Amino acid sequence: MSSVYHEIVNLSGRAISVAVHFCKGHKGQAMFLPHWHESVEILYLRQGGMQVLCDKDLFEVKEGDIVFVNPSTVHSGRCTAETVAYSCFIIDLKLFIGKGMDVADRELYALQKGVNKVSPVIRGDGGLNALLEEIIRLNEQPMERYAMLIKAKLFLLLSILIHDYKNRDAVAALSVYWTTLMPTTKIKSR
Repeated sequence: MSSVYHEIVNLSGRAISVAVHFCKGHKGQAMFLPHWHESVEILYLRQGGMQVLCDKDLFEVKEGDIVFVNPSTVHSGRCTAETVAYSCFIIDLKLFIGKGMDVADRELYALQKGVNKVSPVIRGDGGLNALLEEIIRLNEQPMERYAMLIKAKLFLLLSILIHDYKNRDAVAALSVYWTTLMPTTKIKSR
């Protein structure tokens, strides 16, 4: 059995706390060894096919599929097609969590802490694919001009993923989590 390592993702020194990489591989090649990190990772398969292991679940993914790796999830990947190409997005959720803890902050905070989980594989969502393509295109532009727009598109992406692809089993746990974390305050009437 291969060992699992904790990848320390360093996004400091960037205009925004996100990294986008383009990766290529060939059949049988391990694209990434078992590891975990505190950041969200999104793989967008652009060519070929892969096996992706998320925790103990093995997924066969193909061109057009999106793999969402929740924070602190052990994951690895191996090419199953002759040629494989994918874009990898590493996103530090702290980029979006403010100090006010509004509804969006709570959803992202719960995702970061593992209470919320997004489904690991998303297939056939042309709208998400188009949004990822747009983020890739913007990321190739001068960051000082496009950082704010990229951040807005990433927030939209995460919002859609949490809203449409959240693990439904986590919803009950989430309400208990927020009830204990943020007890309601009684307001005195005048």
